[in-house]
Amino acid sequence: DTVRERVTGAYGMVESPADIGVRVRGNVGVRYVHTNQSGLGTVVGVSRTLTREYDDWLPSATVTMDLTDKLILRLAAAKVMARPELNHILPAGVTVALNTRTIGGPNFYLDPIRAKTVDASLEYYFGRRGLIAVGGFYKDIDSYIQSLSETMTFGQTGLPLSLIAGSPWDANTEFTVSGRQNTPGGPLKGVEVNIQSGFDFLGDTFRNFGMLANYTFVDSKITYCLTSSSPCTGTNTIVRDLVNLSKHTVSGTLYYEDDKFSIRGTATWRDKYLLTVPTSRLPSDVQGARSTLFVDMAASYQITPQIQLRLEAQNLTNEALEFYYDSVRQDPYYTSYTGRKFSAGVAFKF
Repeated sequence: DTVRERVTGAYGMVESPADIGVRVRGNVGVRYVHTNQSGLGTVVGVSRTLTREYDDWLPSATVTMDLTDKLILRLAAAKVMARPELNHILPAGVTVALNTRTIGGPNFYLDPIRAKTVDASLEYYFGRRGLIAVGGFYKDIDSYIQSLSETMTFGQTGLPLSLIAGSPWDANTEFTVSGRQNTPGGPLKGVEVNIQSGFDFLGDTFRNFGMLANYTFVDSKITYCLTSSSPCTGTNTIVRDLVNLSKHTVSGTLYYEDDKFSIRGTATWRDKYLLTVPTSRLPSDVQGARSTLFVDMAASYQITPQIQLRLEAQNLTNEALEFYYDSVRQDPYYTSYTGRKFSAGVAFKF
């Protein structure tokens, strides 16, 4: 199977500073993108060629205002898109695993993920390395790509029975069928707080010490299809959070840096998050992962101006990944240990 994307684009932008009592700078632009998609594949011994094309107009605008010499306001709005991965839009490639009774395949007619976004942030700079930034964002996802798994008989898939010839299965045997399709998406909004500061205020002894901290809150309401056999409306939909996205995330870093030596430790906590919506394991509506706390460290030493020694340690506390089914009961599914990881390296600069 082969697939080809030819992308033709044009972009125009106007950028201009202004002076209305505060320093204002920004730009307004628009990008036109034409996508021509073609593919050649074989399905059950029959070769087929598929083609399609689509257009996108992607306007954007950004404004930065220096309210004072230390306080900056940033505003941005844009229409954005992200194309599906190439292996997800092959013109053929259906796979049938008889031992696990699973069927999977690409979807040549997947549309890109499209969204309208608005961002705003207020940044205050202080001291030698200090920053406090508070930002808000809103994204209206117009078209989303959902990974959907459902159980149906082999006869319902429309695939020829020759694909299961010689096995104990027949047209009435149930298989788990997985694929991707476009869904309506939904709104996503949130806030982010960043704090960065050196410890200069504690005196010269701590002038090389510092910290970074971040907190992010995200609320999303994404519409998912329950089955691919009916239109994605009404009773054939479910509204849940966006997959792989935690509602709360917190991270903190302490560091020391001088001309030769640097060391930092980082702890990152993320709230529970969803992995699959819906699931093929009815009546459970979702598969998710529980909250985690990972601790990492990194250090480097500049042996000479050209040679640097680096050491890294990941997951120092041997944190496990715990997965569950069902958004209400959160029934334990399985636990995965990735273990601690240590690495060392030498960087050369010529």
